[in-house]
Amino acid sequence: MRRACLTVAVLATAVFTGWAAQPPALGASSGGQEAVTIASGVSKIARWELYARTPKPGRRCLGMRVEQLWDATAVARRERCGARRTAKGAVTLQTLAAPGMGSFAFGRARPRVGQVSVTVGDQAPATVATLPSPLGGRERFWFAQAGLSCAPVRVQAMGIGGKELGRPRTGRIGPPRCG
Repeated sequence: MRRACLTVAVLATAVFTGWAAQPPALGASSGGQEAVTIASGVSKIARWELYARTPKPGRRCLGMRVEQLWDATAVARRERCGARRTAKGAVTLQTLAAPGMGSFAFGRARPRVGQVSVTVGDQAPATVATLPSPLGGRERFWFAQAGLSCAPVRVQAMGIGGKELGRPRTGRIGPPRCG
């Protein structure tokens, strides 16, 4: 039921905004599997899409694509590939600061992670639910709109009962040497 509601929400977004949520061109030219959308949405200024793909057995790529609502040629993208299983830590952290389009934090989570606590700069922590993998398997994904650019980010995996799992991951949103 939950997956069906997510699918309907993504399709409604595509219909109402005129955006077909096309993943980046990753097919035959790069030898990888086509990207599968995990989540997508629209903010006041941009459309965003969190996607995953499996370029070859044992590998998984996770990326985010953002484009301005009024200029489809202004696109920002970040993608990282790694082992199919999430390493010993309970979560991974990636960030994307798209000039004029917002800032995002996203990553992968181990199967037992139900929520992720995200702290950006001096703001209060926000808790986001993890999403199931559309590629099969037990791995989960998470994302959060960060709001601030050039700020430190801290994420902490949390189990179903709110218990902290693993060590927190830290990073920075923004280009190198910002702040």
